Amino acid sequence: MIKIRVPATTANLGPGFDCLGLALKLYLNLEIEEIEKGLVIEYHGEGAEKFSVKKDTLIGKSAELVLKKIGWDKSKKGLKIKAFNQIPITRGLGSSASAIIGGIVGAARLCNINLTNQEMLELALSLEGHMDNIVPALIGGLILVYKTGQEEIKWARIETPLDLRIVLAIPEFTLNTEEMRKVLPQKVALSEAIFNLSRTALLVNAL
Repeated sequence: MIKIRVPATTANLGPGFDCLGLALKLYLNLEIEEIEKGLVIEYHGEGAEKFSVKKDTLIGKSAELVLKKIGWDKSKKGLKIKAFNQIPITRGLGSSASAIIGGIVGAARLCNINLTNQEMLELALSLEGHMDNIVPALIGGLILVYKTGQEEIKWARIETPLDLRIVLAIPEFTLNTEEMRKVLPQKVALSEAIFNLSRTALLVNAL
């Protein structure tokens, strides 16, 4: 058995839309072990009433992405994943990113598959397109994430004060990320873009 702990994340930090993400001290804890066959997910904690015992969670889907790399035959060897989740679901705390990273890292380690951070991120982004959640969930800390002209994912870790404290306001209602993004404007004024760029630089400098 192996144990994995993946942090929650908060992204779109102020003006850092789709490029700044921060790992938080709320965790998805996973216990992963081999079983005779199949893929079994036991989900406890936040969101357990939604997922119950089934494989078609993001944890299961991401684990299967890794297992396919080695031609895993679930009729001959299986995995059991116990999830103990502290991260509120659909509250803007990166619960999806944590589940995906947990499934990928956990399956890779249990099966002794050597994947680089870059390879794990590429697998993760095939399920979750938001780099500013995915990267800090894997790397930790405050992350600036971007793509090169060749669409290669790059990131830089920004040092933060050791006494930095985070205040979270978690609403009682839930909002789906994709639904929220539908209301965003497709174009913004040049003056607004310049204002936002300056505030992104100011935020990083202030830290």
